[in-house]
Amino acid sequence: MTTRLNALVLIQAIEKAHPEVLTNILRASEIIARGKIPVFGGLMPGFTTDAIAALIAEALNAEYINLTNVDGVYSSDPRENPRAKFFEEISYEKLLSLMKLAGSKPGQNMVIDVPACLILKRSSIPGIVLDGKELENFENAVRGLDFKGTRIVKAKASQG
Repeated sequence: MTTRLNALVLIQAIEKAHPEVLTNILRASEIIARGKIPVFGGLMPGFTTDAIAALIAEALNAEYINLTNVDGVYSSDPRENPRAKFFEEISYEKLLSLMKLAGSKPGQNMVIDVPACLILKRSSIPGIVLDGKELENFENAVRGLDFKGTRIVKAKASQG
């Protein structure tokens, strides 16, 4: 319910937002076709908003963008490890490996969770991870311009 309340607040801030918090992924396409912006909250307990966003991207055959509190994917938490390696691009497999190494578990602060990454991987959905406070950077990413963040992509054949 908290994510739905947050979604209601967001709807008030977006001029072209559909006026209700959506709970059915299949309605996203219809709302977009009417020129409105669909806004979702949590759909069911235990299913993260990361995974919901991945399902929506899958249903719309769209890119997945995750705005978070770091500027992309690192080899470890950059706030705890100043030598953490930043990835401009990372494959689903490499990202899943990093999660496994970090001991990903519910409630852990990862830039994207395992179910969302698995959804992206199964449908080869490209993803982007960006700092949510950098709105100009977000706009650049959406417009296809240069941005600071990480692209999540299908592994190249040579990478395995």
